[in-house]
Amino acid sequence: MQTEIGQVDVKLDRITITGVIEESNQTLEKIMGELRWELEPDLRASAPWFRLTRNIGGDVYETVAVLMKNEFQNSWRLDTSNHLNNGNEKKSIQRVVLMMKDRHTTRIDVAFDFINCKYPGMKHVITKRNVTKTNFTTNYYGRGGSVETIYAGKRRSQALIRYYDKYVEQKRARKQIPEYIKNWERLELQLRSNKTGNWLKEADLMLDNFKLPEYEKIEKIDELVNVVIAIEHPEILKRFSKNRKSKTNKLIEANSGFNVEYAETAKKVLKNDAEKVQKEIDEFLLLLNRK
Repeated sequence: MQTEIGQVDVKLDRITITGVIEESNQTLEKIMGELRWELEPDLRASAPWFRLTRNIGGDVYETVAVLMKNEFQNSWRLDTSNHLNNGNEKKSIQRVVLMMKDRHTTRIDVAFDFINCKYPGMKHVITKRNVTKTNFTTNYYGRGGSVETIYAGKRRSQALIRYYDKYVEQKRARKQIPEYIKNWERLELQLRSNKTGNWLKEADLMLDNFKLPEYEKIEKIDELVNVVIAIEHPEILKRFSKNRKSKTNKLIEANSGFNVEYAETAKKVLKNDAEKVQKEIDEFLLLLNRK
């Protein structure tokens, strides 16, 4: 969708389905081999895992789906993209899903693409409250020292955020990029377990944490220092008094020192396209469960 800040689109990106597979590892390996899934032995795992790939030209392959056993559980999970190119991919994934007993959706990824938008360069941050040791923000940098990927959330939480330079990723994978695209950033909202059933509300709330720092707009120096520390050095927050931390959180929530044009635009696009995304989810799950 073309907006005031550039092209912003929302789509269903990935779905995870979990269920019990009663076949033995040996039988499962045979079935998956017949379906042309690659066996990925892992000496650390209690069972092998499998990958379905797609050739995108020459010797370049991309992953379409992965089947792995859940650690310490008697269940398997299938991670797959909504973007299946042909009937063979669909049938292969269908076959795996139909082997699962008590299957249910355990993860939905909703992706926002920001194409040729007004603030390129991976300048946004992901804010969060009550930082603890289990809470993390991890930045990955490219060769030039620029941020290429940011992960944020709690490691085993029901909501995670991934923000990355899609343009760089596509180039690295040697994929064709339309000439009109000059910059392309993607924000992925990963919703797990109970949050998958209320994905629209949860995604809207998660967008509140996506902000562009404009610290120079904070007039009071003490407030400026507190906000910068909270965003750039969250590990120091534990040294704040309860009152100081509370005031800082309120400033961040009020977007003091932040530009939220991307987030507000994404919310509008999400609201406008919510029925389309829900239809994608429903049709995809119907496809996978169809016998």
